[in-house]
Amino acid sequence: EPLFDKAMSNVIEVKARGASVLALTTENRREDLASRVDGILTIPETELPLLPLLLLVMAAIAIDSPGPVIFKQKRIGYQGKEFMIFKFRTLSITAPDNVATRKLENIDGCSTKLGRLLRRLSIDELPQLFNILRGDMSFVGFRPVCTSEKKLNALRRKMGVFEGRPGLTGYAQVLGRDSIGVARKARLDAEYQRKRSLRLDLWCMVKSVTVVLSGSGVM
Repeated sequence: EPLFDKAMSNVIEVKARGASVLALTTENRREDLASRVDGILTIPETELPLLPLLLLVMAAIAIDSPGPVIFKQKRIGYQGKEFMIFKFRTLSITAPDNVATRKLENIDGCSTKLGRLLRRLSIDELPQLFNILRGDMSFVGFRPVCTSEKKLNALRRKMGVFEGRPGLTGYAQVLGRDSIGVARKARLDAEYQRKRSLRLDLWCMVKSVTVVLSGSGVM
């Protein structure tokens, strides 16, 4: 019985959006688990209204330039492990692989006609709803970067950023997007990890709308 009681002490009930889920945790991260449950339950409600837009974008990309509609790339995510991220393709098929968009020497030459608009409005990120459904990502977290961005990934590892999941949007994302430096981005990611809460996640999501509409900080 004592052994059973000890085991059951690590089982918590997480409630989100009317659903109740039993979860095993060693650190009682109730808000993090609630956020994960809420994110997964929200996806069907998010995807259905967006379905016409997704189909329209897919058709436009196929017409705009040769190559696959979906772009796949290895990124560094939860616990510093690699995962495959999905995005709408915004660059030509001749663009260099495993290079951050902002680091391309001739970004205009590498972009498709439609690509820059998709990036400015962050529409290219919508396929990451599938990453959220798979458990690779959350709606809010640090923005995962290429494996080649060794300095940022090293700083994130050192500061404990990888203890959380990457997000479709994030604290650093809404406070500067691509316009802030590597060191500040890592510090903001670490700050989010320390302050993480459902309230902060909601603030980031609301703020993301204004950032996207303004088109600020995007490369």
